[in-house]
Amino acid sequence: MADSNLLITYDPAHREQALEEAAEILRAAKEIPKFYESGVQGVLLSKISNDPRIVLKRICSNCKKNSGRMYTTKKWIPIEKWCSSDIDELSKIMKEFSSRIESKQKWKMEINKRAYEKYAVLDMIMRLTENISNTNVDLKNPDVVVKIEILGRKAGCALLEKNEILDTSYFMPNN
Repeated sequence: MADSNLLITYDPAHREQALEEAAEILRAAKEIPKFYESGVQGVLLSKISNDPRIVLKRICSNCKKNSGRMYTTKKWIPIEKWCSSDIDELSKIMKEFSSRIESKQKWKMEINKRAYEKYAVLDMIMRLTENISNTNVDLKNPDVVVKIEILGRKAGCALLEKNEILDTSYFMPNN
Protein backbone atom coordinates (compact mmCIF):
# COMPACT_ATOMS: atom_id res chain seq x y z
CA MET A 1 0.00 0.00 0.00
CA ALA A 2 2.71 2.50 0.97
CA ASP A 3 4.28 2.07 -2.48
CA SER A 4 1.12 3.05 -4.38
CA ASN A 5 0.68 6.55 -5.76
CA LEU A 6 -2.74 6.27 -7.37
CA LEU A 7 -6.07 5.40 -5.76
CA ILE A 8 -8.94 4.36 -8.04
CA THR A 9 -12.50 3.89 -6.84
CA TYR A 10 -14.93 1.58 -8.60
CA ASP A 11 -18.29 -0.10 -8.28
CA PRO A 12 -17.58 -2.95 -5.79
CA ALA A 13 -19.80 -5.31 -7.78
CA HIS A 14 -17.38 -5.11 -10.72
CA ARG A 15 -13.87 -5.49 -9.34
CA GLU A 16 -12.41 -7.54 -12.20
CA GLN A 17 -13.85 -5.23 -14.85
CA ALA A 18 -12.50 -2.20 -12.95
CA LEU A 19 -9.05 -3.78 -12.72
CA GLU A 20 -9.06 -4.53 -16.47
CA GLU A 21 -10.35 -1.05 -17.28
CA ALA A 22 -7.74 0.67 -15.10
CA ALA A 23 -4.92 -1.43 -16.55
CA GLU A 24 -6.04 -0.75 -20.12
CA ILE A 25 -6.36 3.00 -19.54
CA LEU A 26 -2.99 3.22 -17.80
CA ARG A 27 -1.31 1.22 -20.58
CA ALA A 28 -2.85 3.60 -23.15
CA ALA A 29 -1.23 6.43 -21.14
CA LYS A 30 2.16 4.69 -21.54
CA GLU A 31 2.25 3.32 -17.99
CA ILE A 32 2.92 -0.18 -16.73
CA PRO A 33 0.76 -0.29 -13.61
CA LYS A 34 1.37 -2.44 -10.59
CA PHE A 35 -1.76 -3.06 -8.53
CA TYR A 36 -2.01 -3.68 -4.78
CA GLU A 37 -4.78 -4.96 -2.56
CA SER A 38 -6.38 -2.10 -0.69
CA GLY A 39 -8.25 -4.28 1.79
CA VAL A 40 -11.38 -2.24 1.03
CA GLN A 41 -14.07 -3.09 -1.49
CA GLY A 42 -14.41 -0.50 -4.20
CA VAL A 43 -10.80 0.73 -4.04
CA LEU A 44 -7.86 -0.20 -6.25
CA LEU A 45 -4.34 0.96 -5.48
CA SER A 46 -1.71 1.28 -8.16
CA LYS A 47 1.91 2.24 -8.48
CA ILE A 48 2.84 3.98 -11.71
CA SER A 49 6.29 5.19 -12.64
CA ASN A 50 5.45 8.77 -13.62
CA ASP A 51 3.81 11.55 -11.64
CA PRO A 52 0.14 10.51 -11.39
CA ARG A 53 -0.93 14.15 -11.81
CA ILE A 54 0.63 14.28 -15.28
CA VAL A 55 -0.64 10.83 -16.19
CA LEU A 56 -4.19 11.75 -15.16
CA LYS A 57 -4.08 14.82 -17.39
CA ARG A 58 -3.12 12.52 -20.30
CA ILE A 59 -5.92 10.11 -19.39
CA CYS A 60 -8.39 12.97 -19.17
CA SER A 61 -7.36 14.19 -22.61
CA ASN A 62 -7.75 10.67 -24.04
CA CYS A 63 -11.18 10.31 -22.45
CA LYS A 64 -12.41 13.55 -23.96
CA LYS A 65 -11.59 12.09 -27.38
CA ASN A 66 -13.02 8.65 -26.57
CA SER A 67 -15.65 9.09 -23.85
CA GLY A 68 -16.83 5.48 -23.78
CA ARG A 69 -13.75 4.03 -22.09
CA MET A 70 -14.65 4.38 -18.41
CA TYR A 71 -17.62 2.43 -17.11
CA THR A 72 -16.60 0.78 -13.87
CA THR A 73 -13.93 3.08 -12.45
CA LYS A 74 -15.21 6.22 -10.73
CA LYS A 75 -12.48 8.48 -9.31
CA TRP A 76 -8.75 8.47 -9.91
CA ILE A 77 -6.83 10.24 -7.14
CA PRO A 78 -3.07 10.83 -6.96
CA ILE A 79 -1.55 9.99 -3.56
CA GLU A 80 1.58 11.82 -2.38
CA LYS A 81 2.07 10.26 1.04
CA TRP A 82 0.79 7.36 3.08
CA CYS A 83 0.65 7.46 6.85
CA SER A 84 -1.25 5.99 9.74
CA SER A 85 -4.89 7.12 9.93
CA ASP A 86 -4.10 8.34 13.44
CA ILE A 87 -5.10 12.00 13.79
CA ASP A 88 -1.65 12.98 15.12
CA GLU A 89 0.09 11.47 12.08
CA LEU A 90 -2.35 13.17 9.74
CA SER A 91 -1.76 16.47 11.55
CA LYS A 92 1.95 16.28 10.75
CA ILE A 93 1.20 15.94 7.05
CA MET A 94 -1.30 18.79 7.20
CA LYS A 95 1.40 21.05 8.66
CA GLU A 96 3.63 20.14 5.73
CA PHE A 97 0.83 20.79 3.23
CA SER A 98 0.07 24.10 4.93
CA SER A 99 3.51 25.40 3.96
CA ARG A 100 2.72 24.62 0.31
CA ILE A 101 -0.62 26.46 0.16
CA GLU A 102 0.12 29.98 -1.03
CA SER A 103 -1.46 32.85 0.86
CA LYS A 104 -3.69 33.89 -2.06
CA GLN A 105 -4.84 30.37 -2.86
CA LYS A 106 -8.33 29.21 -1.94
CA TRP A 107 -8.47 25.67 -0.58
CA LYS A 108 -10.72 23.01 0.85
CA MET A 109 -10.27 19.67 2.57
CA GLU A 110 -11.94 16.45 1.44
CA ILE A 111 -11.87 13.31 3.55
CA ASN A 112 -13.19 9.92 2.49
CA LYS A 113 -13.27 7.21 5.16
CA ARG A 114 -13.50 3.51 4.48
CA ALA A 115 -13.24 0.80 7.16
CA TYR A 116 -12.60 3.52 9.75
CA GLU A 117 -14.90 4.48 12.62
CA LYS A 118 -12.63 6.30 15.05
CA TYR A 119 -13.65 9.88 14.17
CA ALA A 120 -16.51 11.44 12.24
CA VAL A 121 -15.47 13.30 9.08
CA LEU A 122 -16.53 16.69 10.46
CA ASP A 123 -14.54 16.11 13.67
CA MET A 124 -11.48 15.19 11.61
CA ILE A 125 -11.82 18.24 9.40
CA MET A 126 -12.10 20.51 12.45
CA ARG A 127 -8.98 18.96 14.00
CA LEU A 128 -6.88 18.81 10.85
CA THR A 129 -7.68 22.28 9.52
CA GLU A 130 -6.17 23.72 12.71
CA ASN A 131 -2.81 22.81 11.17
CA ILE A 132 -3.35 24.88 8.03
CA SER A 133 -2.46 28.55 8.46
CA ASN A 134 -4.14 29.83 5.29
CA THR A 135 -7.70 30.90 6.20
CA ASN A 136 -8.83 31.39 2.59
CA VAL A 137 -11.24 28.41 2.54
CA ASP A 138 -13.55 28.01 -0.44
CA LEU A 139 -15.70 24.89 -0.50
CA LYS A 140 -17.19 25.54 -3.95
CA ASN A 141 -14.29 26.83 -6.06
CA PRO A 142 -10.94 26.08 -4.42
CA ASP A 143 -7.59 26.41 -6.16
CA VAL A 144 -6.23 23.42 -4.24
CA VAL A 145 -7.75 20.44 -2.45
CA VAL A 146 -6.27 18.77 0.61
CA LYS A 147 -7.31 15.19 -0.12
CA ILE A 148 -7.32 12.47 2.54
CA GLU A 149 -8.34 8.93 1.64
CA ILE A 150 -8.60 6.73 4.72
CA LEU A 151 -8.48 2.95 4.27
CA GLY A 152 -8.73 1.48 7.74
CA ARG A 153 -5.44 2.06 9.57
CA LYS A 154 -3.77 3.81 6.63
CA ALA A 155 -4.41 7.17 4.98
CA GLY A 156 -3.32 8.40 1.58
CA CYS A 157 -2.86 12.17 1.41
CA ALA A 158 -2.27 14.66 -1.36
CA LEU A 159 -2.37 18.39 -2.00
CA LEU A 160 -3.95 18.68 -5.44
CA GLU A 161 -5.16 21.29 -7.83
CA LYS A 162 -8.87 20.82 -8.41
CA ASN A 163 -8.28 19.47 -11.94
CA GLU A 164 -5.87 16.77 -10.73
CA ILE A 165 -8.63 14.46 -9.53
CA LEU A 166 -10.24 12.51 -12.35
CA ASP A 167 -13.97 11.94 -11.91
CA THR A 168 -15.17 9.62 -14.68
CA SER A 169 -18.78 10.79 -14.37
CA TYR A 170 -17.73 13.84 -16.42
CA PHE A 171 -17.16 11.52 -19.39
CA MET A 172 -20.45 9.68 -19.21
CA PRO A 173 -23.05 10.36 -21.91
CA ASN A 174 -25.52 13.19 -21.11
CA ASN A 175 -23.09 15.03 -18.79
